[in-house]
Amino acid sequence: MLKANLQIANLLSWSRILSTPIVMGLLMLADWAPSYLIAAILFTVAEITDVLDGYFARRQKSVSNLGIFLDLTADKLFTAGVLVTMVEMNIISSWLVAIILGREFLITGMRTYAASAGVVIPAGKWGKRKTVMTGVSLTWLIIWADAAMRPNGLLKGLNDLVIAGDFQPFKWFFLLAWPLVYFMVFLTLYSGFLYMKDAAHLFSERPPAPLTPSKPVEPLPPGDEGKPVKVIEPSK
Repeated sequence: MLKANLQIANLLSWSRILSTPIVMGLLMLADWAPSYLIAAILFTVAEITDVLDGYFARRQKSVSNLGIFLDLTADKLFTAGVLVTMVEMNIISSWLVAIILGREFLITGMRTYAASAGVVIPAGKWGKRKTVMTGVSLTWLIIWADAAMRPNGLLKGLNDLVIAGDFQPFKWFFLLAWPLVYFMVFLTLYSGFLYMKDAAHLFSERPPAPLTPSKPVEPLPPGDEGKPVKVIEPSK
């Protein structure tokens, strides 16, 4: 059961990696009417897999090194790919994306430095809230772009068909899409600040001394090759 759970978690992470170019391609298909809605659906499914892979990995209270690598790689690759494509399609401003990706690079570097000192910095509650808000706001923004920016968008066409007077059924996308994005950026900065605050003491401490290289192992005397060899661990 444990092995099966870990395999499911890794497959979910792989699915996010493989879906990255698909979502990017759909966002770039400006002439195909349903492309943005399909991209929004795939983006939502991918964000759900981000929750599920952690659930399956923790179900047996065991996390593999491969699973950690795939999870972190899938998250960064998927989010960065979609954001860069949204900049290319003029859906979101480049300075907002620079803030989001800059925070990710900063926290990744900080975690790497902490790991070299033997310290593990887990995701905090504000980091998890930021992740959820990123998925919600970017999905909302893709749907908003289909209704507001694309003449051939499915939501734009549906909106034009059911307009009655001044009533626009998708007008609330204009009212909520960008506030959600700015709130997501705020959570991005705030959670990043908390990560750096919690890890600030690591930068004022002396880094751990490198381990003394072990001496080369001398060949055993003739006739002693079959005897067990005692390995002495380096001092800590």
